[in-house]
Amino acid sequence: MFDPRFGSPLFPKRTDEKFSRITSGAGDSTACAPNPCSAIEDWKPVTNGKITTDTESYDDLIQGCLPDCYFISAVSAVAWATMTQKDFRTMINTSPLTYTFWSPQKDANGNILLDKMPVKDPAVSINDAIPVIKPDIKIYSRSYTPNETWPCIFEKAFAHWRYCKINNLNPADTTIKPEYINICQGNPLTVLMQIQGKFPTYFYTTGIKGSDIYNIIGTQNPAPPANPVVKAQTNYPAVAWTHNPLDKTDIIPAGVFYRDDVIVANHSYTILGVYPSNGKRYIVLRNPWGQKSGDPKRTCDPLTDPYQCKGILADTAFAKGKWLGKALEDPSDGIFALDADVFQQYFAGFGWVK
Repeated sequence: MFDPRFGSPLFPKRTDEKFSRITSGAGDSTACAPNPCSAIEDWKPVTNGKITTDTESYDDLIQGCLPDCYFISAVSAVAWATMTQKDFRTMINTSPLTYTFWSPQKDANGNILLDKMPVKDPAVSINDAIPVIKPDIKIYSRSYTPNETWPCIFEKAFAHWRYCKINNLNPADTTIKPEYINICQGNPLTVLMQIQGKFPTYFYTTGIKGSDIYNIIGTQNPAPPANPVVKAQTNYPAVAWTHNPLDKTDIIPAGVFYRDDVIVANHSYTILGVYPSNGKRYIVLRNPWGQKSGDPKRTCDPLTDPYQCKGILADTAFAKGKWLGKALEDPSDGIFALDADVFQQYFAGFGWVK
């Protein structure tokens, strides 16, 4: 009977206006207008491209110039979670390139109806030509694995779907060249609904203790038992998003300072799981910037940069060691583990679909 999203066991709301306001871009200094990306010079297939070349695709996906971290983090979450890895491989390995998305139902004011199942939209069909700068430099998302194309193709399919809905075009028309600006910023949980066709479970971190967040994520249960058995890896695709300093309704805790190279404001992350270490509890995350510059800095030098030592920049906020075979200190993969109490301060909310 208890609905954790609304706090009432008897009268859950059908909508949550705050849920509809959740938007993440690529940091508080990046906006969708003007377009932060270079102009498209050509549309062409990736040279010697292949949809997928390995099995661990969740950590290959890298966000490009477009501030669509909400989308990248959600797709990475589906690729990682144990219960959706098969769905993910089926979703991206299509021939011809045909994809399905779901639209959340909304009320008259545009708020998502959280008690009604998303509706499956007509299938989207695209070709394998992606936007490039001549001769063949990718503009938007890409894979860390050379010549692997699924991130570029699936992002194009999502942009194509949104573009066709906005302009009332036929989503089966493979000649359409979508405007990617239409997928600039959004709600990562909405994307999980749109690519999974399932309800979200979500939480705002205000008023929740870090230890409780750890147990909620570790069990993916809104009300864990007194002695929960947590799992290192998420069973269901999960995401988290940081506070947005430009949203006056988003109350940022005192003492929280964001830096673009540490924990980024107005940014979405994939939740990979939890990690207990040395008596502390950590939330394991992946930055959609991935292998570009996804890991937080772990140094703090007040003499060279006095601002760098504010907030979470001390080493103790981040776990060291190996987690499921991943070296958490590796600066090149975007994966890190953050103290659950610090997570509670720096992240505005988190959730999953199942």
